[in-house]
Amino acid sequence: MLIGGIEAGGTKMVCAVGDENGVVKDRTSFPTRQPEETFADMIAYYRNWDIQALGIGCFGPLDLNRQSRTYGYITKTPKPGWGNCDIVGSFKDALGTEITGTNTMIEKSFLESGEPGQVKDIAFTQKMSLQGGEYLLSLGVTGYEGDRFQVYHRLYDVLDVTVVSDKDTVGYYDMDSRVTVTDAPEAADPPGAG
Repeated sequence: MLIGGIEAGGTKMVCAVGDENGVVKDRTSFPTRQPEETFADMIAYYRNWDIQALGIGCFGPLDLNRQSRTYGYITKTPKPGWGNCDIVGSFKDALGTEITGTNTMIEKSFLESGEPGQVKDIAFTQKMSLQGGEYLLSLGVTGYEGDRFQVYHRLYDVLDVTVVSDKDTVGYYDMDSRVTVTDAPEAADPPGAG
């Protein structure tokens, strides 16, 4: 198993990959610039490794409250450009969690452009035929400006769902299969007889 580790500092970002026994396989660093360009370098580095987990130690202050909508953010830091920066979500989105779902474009519920400060209520229903386990429902706001895809608001984990199942199955979702077992009719001459 490979594990990534980040030491996020004000002047450089140290990225490393090790195994479950603590053996460091590789290590590099990138200068700390603005979040977008710094994260791009770091994400590109980790895409070359099949890591199963990532630990981040970061300058702060950080919001470490998992119930907070800004969990994983660098909050009010004196580092220019880094205030209210979603460091945990940036790596989660890019490196790896299973993200699936739908959006208003796919569902043909198009939204008109809004004005700054305008508030919209959006309601949805979701059938979730999930296997037993822990799941997160994440929401974000994206759109197109001309031909360019634009992220207006990053993904936020808004709901933690715990599913307790009485089935022993494999996978993420329950296909709602129905399985029956009956006795087959007896054959006149069983195979190999005669």
